[in-house]
Amino acid sequence: MQYVERKDRTLEWHPQEYDIEDRGTAVARSAKLYPMVLYLLMLTVGIVFSAKLVRLQVVMGKEHELLARDNSIRSYLVEAPRGQITDRTGVSLVENSAEYIAQLYPYNLPKDEVSRQLLIDKINTEIKPDKAVTQDDLRQMRLKSFDPVVIKQGVDRNLVAHLRSVFSGDSAVNISAIAKRKYLTDASLSHIIGYVGKLSETDIDQYPTYQTNGTIGKLGIEASYDSYLRGAPGNKQIEIDSAGRLQRTVEDSPATVGSTVKLNVSYDLQKVLYEALGKAISDSKGKSGAVVALDPRSGAVLSLISIPSYDANIFSGKIDAKAYEKLLKDENKPMLSRVFGGLYPPGSTIKPFIASSALDAGIIDENTSIVTPPEIKIGEWIFPDWKAHGSADVKKAIAESNNIFFYALGGGYDKIQGLGSDLLKKYLLRFGFDEPTGIDIPGEQSGLVPDRAWRKKVKNENWYIGDTYHMSIGQGDMLVTPLEIATATASIASGGTLYEPRLVKEIDSAETGDVVKKVQSKIKRKDFINSEALRIVRDGMRLTITSGSGHSTFGDVFPIEIAGKTGTSQFGTESKTHAWFTSFAPYEDPKIVISVFVEAGGEGYQFAAPVAKAGYEWYAQNADKLN
Repeated sequence: MQYVERKDRTLEWHPQEYDIEDRGTAVARSAKLYPMVLYLLMLTVGIVFSAKLVRLQVVMGKEHELLARDNSIRSYLVEAPRGQITDRTGVSLVENSAEYIAQLYPYNLPKDEVSRQLLIDKINTEIKPDKAVTQDDLRQMRLKSFDPVVIKQGVDRNLVAHLRSVFSGDSAVNISAIAKRKYLTDASLSHIIGYVGKLSETDIDQYPTYQTNGTIGKLGIEASYDSYLRGAPGNKQIEIDSAGRLQRTVEDSPATVGSTVKLNVSYDLQKVLYEALGKAISDSKGKSGAVVALDPRSGAVLSLISIPSYDANIFSGKIDAKAYEKLLKDENKPMLSRVFGGLYPPGSTIKPFIASSALDAGIIDENTSIVTPPEIKIGEWIFPDWKAHGSADVKKAIAESNNIFFYALGGGYDKIQGLGSDLLKKYLLRFGFDEPTGIDIPGEQSGLVPDRAWRKKVKNENWYIGDTYHMSIGQGDMLVTPLEIATATASIASGGTLYEPRLVKEIDSAETGDVVKKVQSKIKRKDFINSEALRIVRDGMRLTITSGSGHSTFGDVFPIEIAGKTGTSQFGTESKTHAWFTSFAPYEDPKIVISVFVEAGGEGYQFAAPVAKAGYEWYAQNADKLN
């Protein structure tokens, strides 16, 4: 036999022609091929091992990291029950009730797919979670977090015992009770207290130490004082084996209940004003309304009401989808707090501040008097009053809501030079208009005091004398919130101190009841108007009640002396009006301010003033409860 080299350079074996010399040549040639084959084999094995290594370290790295941790101690936070919110006397305005939830513990989930699928089927059949659980959900839970994952809120109490029995052998499933917020639904408290909800992605980014499956204040006091109300979480440490099975509890430190937030608000006064405002809206066939009561000595908010309101319990626990959708579609916007979120022309409630400004600037004094006709004509334009008042000074002009006199104070008329639009705005800003009041809950809007630049930019129009006249009586483009009117009125009552309004009085320890923190209202500005000017204006506001536009409401005899100002502001193109009334008492030593707004409510004296009257009747009998 021998190998014969063919023309195509391959070797062909011929057995009959084999000899020793040819065999040696063949062996030599085969020896040259062995290193190449060995090299290729080693290269292949190296690539395979490298791929395996990459998969183990990179692709499956997270999973193996978790498996390694499975042989150790696990620690997770236990959310604390939220603290109480009370009125100034300790009346509880919210409570924690029990709600049952179904949770999955990622570290106890079965490792193999078959076992996981059996668990999935049982969960979806028995618990009927808010969203059907899948294999991918379980895998993601295990890779993402050690914290329990809520799969169903609002588990039926009648099913709790059954479910606990069904899942007694499944350490990955737990049916537990958590604290659920329950809010009082009367007296329009929702705009004050707000509500809590699950953490959003934004919340998680902003508060990385919070439990991702926990809750956080979303609106109102619940939001602005969340850091006090949420308390300190507990810490639970458990030991588990490499299969993810719970071995023992190493540590179980309980959570600390959140602090109690005590408000300045009087629940009793809140109920009285809420009922009175509701009646005024109904009687006037108005759309909505707002009331705010303040202590002019400190800026404490004694009452804050916006109607229509909403039931914050919709957001507590599992959200009632139908109720929430109805709330969003309601054209009356019940979630809007009109006290600090609604913008309206102030009408004649602006006049005490215009009068204070003119007196401070020396445009007039206490004795300045002019004869006021029923209207002023400038060219083709007519600026009317609601009646001819005859001769008037500033006190009488406030009491009778004399438009002509205030046209003169703003834009000039007869012997009164007028402030002019620039000085008018400068003084109104001192009273806090056109800026947030700084109330300690979110959602506040700023009013608008227009000027030449604003009018040119927004409307591309020039400013005329008529614009100054209109602003002088609270009409035109000027807008305020009822809270701005109240805080500005409080600055007149206090003799020239403008406070930021404060709903919260103090933070108390839930365990001992001791005061943890006193919450003081900040002074925004002080002595910004001459005290004598404010004294004259207060006299004019008292005259409003004794003989002016507020006399028909309060009469000749009333338990305490009130000072106030009615307002009726036009809006839209159908000659409709908002009803306003702002006031303080007692006249000689002011301790309470009440400002009322009834949207599309007609005349201020007829529908807004009676709401304040109800509040002052309560105050006359219960003043000691506000001290």
